[in-house]
Amino acid sequence: MPSPATLSLAFEDVFLLEDWHNFGADHDRTLVSWNARFAAAWPVLQARIPEGSLPCSLQAFPRVWRYYLLCCAAFFRARQGQLWQLVLSPQGRGVNGRSPPTAPSGSGVRAGKSPCPPGS
Repeated sequence: MPSPATLSLAFEDVFLLEDWHNFGADHDRTLVSWNARFAAAWPVLQARIPEGSLPCSLQAFPRVWRYYLLCCAAFFRARQGQLWQLVLSPQGRGVNGRSPPTAPSGSGVRAGKSPCPPGS
């Protein structure tokens, strides 16, 4: 997995980073929850899956799938992996492609500042 520095270098001349969120710590709990829900649903699911349609037998599949989910959960719990969401916009554009707010030319008002005196 590329480092944050490597990713930043790859997009810094083209995109503006609006937000960078790490869901890694939360993803452990998500995977454990998926495992529990899969285990509870397997009896119903098993009856609906034709034999031979999975890469392994119907008897082996739940063990393999639960092993996968729990190994992934351990990976995130041990902080060996990260799950990032980046929000990028084209340089000079705001979120959703909108330009950042600006004050009318010559108004003497900076963007985001009220032209009204305090308390008015």
